[in-house]
Amino acid sequence: MDYLAFVGGIILWFIALEHLIVRTKTTAAYMFSLLYGTTGCLAFYFWSLETGAIQHAPILIDIDLAITFIIGPALFLYYRFTIRSDQHFEPQFILHMLPALFVLGFVLVRNLIAPLVDPPLEMLPSYHTGGVRTYVSIISDLWVFGYMTIIAVRAVNFHKEPAVKEVQGHRAFSAFFVLFALNSAGLVSAHLFKNDLFISISFTVFVLLALAHSLFTTRYPSFAVDIQSANRKRRATCVRMNKEEIELGIERLRKLMEDRKIYRDPILTLAKLSTMVGMPVYQLSYILNSRIHSNFSTYVNAYRIREARELLLNKPDMSILDIVYATGFNSKSTFNTCFHVSTGKTPSEYRHSTITPTIRPDL
Repeated sequence: MDYLAFVGGIILWFIALEHLIVRTKTTAAYMFSLLYGTTGCLAFYFWSLETGAIQHAPILIDIDLAITFIIGPALFLYYRFTIRSDQHFEPQFILHMLPALFVLGFVLVRNLIAPLVDPPLEMLPSYHTGGVRTYVSIISDLWVFGYMTIIAVRAVNFHKEPAVKEVQGHRAFSAFFVLFALNSAGLVSAHLFKNDLFISISFTVFVLLALAHSLFTTRYPSFAVDIQSANRKRRATCVRMNKEEIELGIERLRKLMEDRKIYRDPILTLAKLSTMVGMPVYQLSYILNSRIHSNFSTYVNAYRIREARELLLNKPDMSILDIVYATGFNSKSTFNTCFHVSTGKTPSEYRHSTITPTIRPDL
């Protein structure tokens, strides 16, 4: 188990770093890296137990309990961000990680208060340790299994949608999550029956699945874009809105943007906007995509750029950086990019231009 855990940890860390550094910088890629990075840490922890290396860092004893609570949420968020192009990381997603943070804090504080200095190897934590640790370990495995099961059910149902069936590689994508769920069930069983062989097999399967999944994303580099497009089509066909509801939604959007100027909120999200409009996210997405012929980011940024153009012309003493934050942008680089796409000029060029273009963009 010691060499297997060490090699598996290196493989998992390599996959995590490859997606973090080489692949497209998306929230899904970050969740993918988190999933395999933490699992790699778990592998190295197993290796340290088998070889006795953990004796040199006693503060890390039982750290595997906290790591296990991360795996399920990380995979769940990876799946969610992969199929949803309109989904971005929001503060409430941190709630998924609260058990991991709680257990991590407890373990570190306990190890600091009662440090284990050069403990004999047989006294170190193992899968056969009784007491609270065994129960927490089983709970963490059940936590992972619960997330895996939810993802597997969603993936299977998603796979059945006609729009999704047109995407190349959709069967393999769904199969990965089903296999992850089955493997996590095997891990729970291994802990319940205290079988080290089952644990080794489950870990080996996980590493193999990670490798297969990495190869899959390499084989189908456009899969995420294709699956998100299919998901938008699927959700659009599910929308049932009459003309009055659509017109009411458009009018509410206009008032929120033009009267209340909510686009100035730098953390405005599609979910938050849908709550303000008073309709589900999928209905608002339908209105933006099918009736206004835009998407959330483009629609909001159009209002931000419109006000920025007004401020550049009407308030020459106001710095460009102040305009950036006053209109709701989070960074100057994003503002400059959006402004150039909209006007064909940099903010400075636009401010010093003698030609005053039409202020209101076509929304």
